[in-house]
Order: sequence, then structure tokens, then C-alpha cells
Amino acid sequence: MRKLPLFIALTTLSLGVMLGIATATPPSGDFAAGNGSDGTGHFVFRAQQTTTNDARGRMSYRSPTQVVRANVICLNVQGELAFILGEIDQARSSGVPEGDVRVAFEVRDAPGADKFSIFFANAVLGCTLPPFSGEPLVRGHIIVRDNTP
Repeated sequence: MRKLPLFIALTTLSLGVMLGIATATPPSGDFAAGNGSDGTGHFVFRAQQTTTNDARGRMSYRSPTQVVRANVICLNVQGELAFILGEIDQARSSGVPEGDVRVAFEVRDAPGADKFSIFFANAVLGCTLPPFSGEPLVRGHIIVRDNTP
């Protein structure tokens, strides 16, 4: 008899989760997310534009010599390309070049040919989309959505 209340509770929870997923609205504004390996390290990021010149999200990169965690401050999307800029969380990072307080990911969402690159910068770097210099992923996936006209 104890199994019936447990079954009802799990069913109710499952239906609530499915309803939440089914009614979720797609992101407004530009959006970029991905994870994978560039052959040296592993990256994870999610960035959502909140206003024209502001974005929120998280980004991280881990290699044998670096652990980088950052909070997204800028997202610039043009078509299949995205430039994601983050303020490095120095307390949770190691191996960051001295004097650098920002990290940038350049990504390309090209079906079957996603690309990624990372570089570090000081606080002067703005949110412009530089000429793309990414390398093909060893494994992983990137999504870029240009939702701004």
C-alpha cells in the first residue's frame, strides 16, 4: 500500500516537469551555449542577451594547466558567430595569465563543423566581434541563435 502514494507523487512530479518543459518559452534576445573539447581543454558556456549591451551567463574552461571560471558580461552574435566575454572569477580560477581579468570565447555554430577559440584579455577589451579564428571541435556541440534583427 505504501507504493501507491509514492507512485502518485512521482507521477505528479513527472507531469509537472513535462508541463514546464512544454510551456517554456524560447530565449528572447541573442543566445549561445555549448560544451566540448578543443583538443587541449574542455569548455562549457551559456550566454543570454538581457539588453542590447548586456548579457548574463557562465563560462568555464579546464585544461591540464588552467581552470577558468567566469561570469558572462557581454554577448555579440552575428549570424552563426558569437563572441562571449566574461569577467574571470579569480578565486575559482588558476593558470590565468597575470594581469588578465577577462576571458573571451569565439564560437561558430556550423552544422557538423562547430568551431571554438579562447583568449584572455585585460579590462579594456570591449564587446566587438573580432575576425574569427576558431578551430574545429574535437568533440562537442555549439548553439548560436541570432534573435535580434
